[in-house]
Amino acid sequence: MDTELAPATSDAVQDFSEARLHRGQTQPRILIADDDADTLTILRIFLESENFEVMLADNGATAWKMIQEYLPDLVVTDYQMPEMSGMELSRCVRSTARTCHIPILVHSAYDAPVKLDVSFYDDWLDKPTDLGSLSETIRSRVGRGPAAGALA
Repeated sequence: MDTELAPATSDAVQDFSEARLHRGQTQPRILIADDDADTLTILRIFLESENFEVMLADNGATAWKMIQEYLPDLVVTDYQMPEMSGMELSRCVRSTARTCHIPILVHSAYDAPVKLDVSFYDDWLDKPTDLGSLSETIRSRVGRGPAAGALA
């Protein structure tokens, strides 16, 4: 698909649906970052069947490059990945005016106190996750932007 992306603004309450339509895209664009190929495949197939446009990255560093280039409507990231962890990726996303508005969903089997650092992500879903819950969580975030505490 050869569409021109709308420029991002530093306004954290940007209307994401309007921006998506401006760039000629009707489906929400979701970037999934996970180092597990099976997880990427399952999530891609499921989310595409739910009418999302899906982009994949197998590590945080690649995901960060893709986020800067394509400005997805939402990022789903694993916590533990090579090259750049999901938390490092989240910090990068929150650090720039161009990307700070993008909601971040951590999808991970990692069970640790990092869940308390909610300023860098909007939602956390433990693996394994019911796909219906994942879809519902994504739909609740696309169009709203980050949680109020995420920009603090």
